[in-house]
Amino acid sequence: MRGQPLMPTTSAKARILLKEDKAKVVQRKPFTIQLKYATGENKQRIKLGIDPGVKNIGLCAKSEKEILFACEVETRTREVTKNMQTRAMYRHTRKRYKRNKKQRRAIQEDTCFEEREYQFSGYDKSIIAKYIKPSLCRFLNRKSFRKLTPTAKHLLNTHQRIIRKIKKILPIYAVTLEYNSFDIHKLKNPKVYGIYYQKGKQYKSTNFTSYILDRDNYTCRKCNKKNVPLQVHHIVSRRDGGTDIPSNGLTLCTDCHTWTHVSKKNYLSIQKKFSSLDNEFYSSTSLLNIIMPSLLKWLKWQFKRKVRLTYGYKTKDKRRKWKLDKEHWIDAYCCVSKSSFVNIPEIFKYKQFRRHKRANIQSQRDRLYYLDGKLVAKNRNSRIGQDLPSIKDFTEQKISRMKVKPAIRIYNKMLKFPAGSTVVTNKGIKTVQSTGSKGYLIKFVGEGKRQNTKLTQPKILLQPLGMVLI
Repeated sequence: MRGQPLMPTTSAKARILLKEDKAKVVQRKPFTIQLKYATGENKQRIKLGIDPGVKNIGLCAKSEKEILFACEVETRTREVTKNMQTRAMYRHTRKRYKRNKKQRRAIQEDTCFEEREYQFSGYDKSIIAKYIKPSLCRFLNRKSFRKLTPTAKHLLNTHQRIIRKIKKILPIYAVTLEYNSFDIHKLKNPKVYGIYYQKGKQYKSTNFTSYILDRDNYTCRKCNKKNVPLQVHHIVSRRDGGTDIPSNGLTLCTDCHTWTHVSKKNYLSIQKKFSSLDNEFYSSTSLLNIIMPSLLKWLKWQFKRKVRLTYGYKTKDKRRKWKLDKEHWIDAYCCVSKSSFVNIPEIFKYKQFRRHKRANIQSQRDRLYYLDGKLVAKNRNSRIGQDLPSIKDFTEQKISRMKVKPAIRIYNKMLKFPAGSTVVTNKGIKTVQSTGSKGYLIKFVGEGKRQNTKLTQPKILLQPLGMVLI
């Protein structure tokens, strides 16, 4: 009635309260009711154990006698970097399109120039512009210092959101957090100590490139040529999660480097030939190192400093002593318990989905050119993966005879069943994992193949809520 969480009750008592109209249903799973009358608030001291992670998060709420709630959350932290790259691609395309449009108008109005110098107020250096006058420069409109990267901020928000969800349905008294603090240098070299933390593999090298060239003796590792233009190649590219660690660098000549990036087959062959067992990346451990102080500070503020810390080696010892499996919710249970459990409770599985896909708003169909009723070209400039040539490959006479179908935005054709939505099918209630581009095929969470919508006959029940119980 007051909006405060109370202790769990039995299903029989909940059924009687609903039948007598003394309570109402708040959510179906986990099944939660809200009383319509004031009652005494006899609460036990419920402790919440948290096992933080990058890909999966484990949580377990326990009273003195039994486990009341246990869940695991599958995050979408890995998608954040890729989504930001996609956003940058759309932004660059949009700005380039606007600039090209201004340039075409300047050519028509005969106001185009080769090169000109401009001076803006508040900016020390002059700006050299080509063809058209630049728009007013924007500067000092970005935060010069960010406490957390976008990926780390998203991961921290995910932890906070699931903790708030549990706090709404259970009267949490105290929290035990498995505090993760990784020594990445020690993970790479267990024997390191003292001043040798400052003397890594790249000690006395100017940067990553100079170290790799010096290590490989300025020789191409593929063709063994010397005294030729050289380039440093990432064995696992930065786009695929590669970093500037020494074992991920490789010296190649210009010809071999160009050959490597001609096709994916060549790239993978170089990766297979030169990849090292030492080529490990610690992005997950770095992310946890970044968010831990912020998460601890937020927990102390949320639970009035009733926060206790434990460490991975302690939960590992308990798990081995009690002969329990390695699962995230079990690690969270070990954080708050002093003895093993008898009965395995129902484990709730949460999965994060993207609620608003930027591609649905900013992507557009190709600009089409028809000659004598046949599609012969796409776009003014060729995009990556385009199957037809652009109009740059045609003469002016042919271009003048072409009919143009302009590029259109596709945001008016949103997917009927977006990822993360809950649907009712002829086989029960399911969660959508993904759908085909035209919406005829649909894939559900936990199922391998896509199915035809005519066979499953889905009907939308709930739109995607970000964090969905599956």
